[in-house]
Amino acid sequence: MPRPTASTSNPPIPSGQKSGDLDLHSPRRPPVRRSPVADTLAVATILALANFVFSRGDPCWLHANPTPLLLLPLLIGGRYGFSAGLITGLLTSATVLGVMSLVGIPPTQVLATNALALISFPVIGLICGEIHGYFNARNRNLSESCEQLAADQRRTRADLELYADANSALQQRLAIHGVRLTSLDSELRRLLAPSTDDLYTDSLALLNRVTGITEAAIYTVDGHDLQRTALLGNGDELPESLRSDLVEIIDQALEERQMVTCRELWGATPQLSARHLAAIPWLDPNGEVGEILLVRRLPFHSVTWQHFAQIETICSWISVYAPLRAAPDRQAGADIYERTLALCINTHQRHALPSSAIHFLATGELRVTQQKLQDAIAPLLRPTDLATSFDLERPNLAVLLPMGGRGEAERLIEQVGSDLSIEFESNLTQTEDLDSTESFMRRLRSHT
Repeated sequence: MPRPTASTSNPPIPSGQKSGDLDLHSPRRPPVRRSPVADTLAVATILALANFVFSRGDPCWLHANPTPLLLLPLLIGGRYGFSAGLITGLLTSATVLGVMSLVGIPPTQVLATNALALISFPVIGLICGEIHGYFNARNRNLSESCEQLAADQRRTRADLELYADANSALQQRLAIHGVRLTSLDSELRRLLAPSTDDLYTDSLALLNRVTGITEAAIYTVDGHDLQRTALLGNGDELPESLRSDLVEIIDQALEERQMVTCRELWGATPQLSARHLAAIPWLDPNGEVGEILLVRRLPFHSVTWQHFAQIETICSWISVYAPLRAAPDRQAGADIYERTLALCINTHQRHALPSSAIHFLATGELRVTQQKLQDAIAPLLRPTDLATSFDLERPNLAVLLPMGGRGEAERLIEQVGSDLSIEFESNLTQTEDLDSTESFMRRLRSHT
């Protein structure tokens, strides 16, 4: 079937260009060619006629202050640059001397009475030419930058279209295979942000989205007595109250203070048939078990060490941030800071989620107090960022960005640097550079 032809009143849009886009490289009408000689003759003719009509008794307007003849080198120099302006100014002075000679006034007399006017013609042409050259160079640089940005914009737009198509195809394939489209770092940040919602219910919902848990419960621990505080799925095997000494997997998890899975129980007691897949204790800031997660059911394809490691990591983050979730700021003590740092390093080693830390140290002649430094940085922090200060002679603040890469850390440094009321130096450290809390802290404080 033949394609319809485009209307002559609406030209067709080039392939790959949207109707709302501006094509910076579309054919344009060629500029009108201008000549400095022609423009000089035109302006000189106009000025000569105006002089003859309006001031016939004052040839060359030498008695006017300023003389309108200054327009000639001013316009030509401003339009064509240094050389044209200077030459036009010199020609104007020479023409004035010639015209005055024709009317009977010798050049020596003209120089004696109007030397300043004659000198001003080439000087004005020179100055206007210099101004023209400056703005012409800026215009040329801006044009080159515009062309480069236009090329980058076209390339970026093509890349975005390609990425959008690839992302759409990938999502379709993942949806066909039933893969959950979640991001562990973004989900954790959303959960750990200050909120009045129930932490335990939100935690189970997050575990369901990220790891696929379909049946689990969170219990508060009081000695051997466990009381259920949140439930996901069917509660037949997860009653409201339990005795830890009557459930082997819970008893071992509380004793070892770490995750225990049914496989470990089966390995120790082959005849045992555990009703639960895993028990993960949550440690409070004092290192005591405050809560425990009991996992009853997972999809068969999710029963892997990777998923169990994800579950344990999420529980570790929640247990660290639970006391800080309702806090108005992110100021932390040294123990909480180092414990969170150790968790950041562990998370990077297990799940390749890097974290960063920045040590801000006040410098310069401006008197910056510790409180002023904290007040300048605190509004720029994300809900999950932690800050603490070291015992130093100068005001300082160490900011930890959990699951924040170098780009986010450099963006924070740039934002703090925009505050002209403080002067500081900063030291950026990442978990991918070091593998222990001690070495990380040494590197973080190395510029002090």
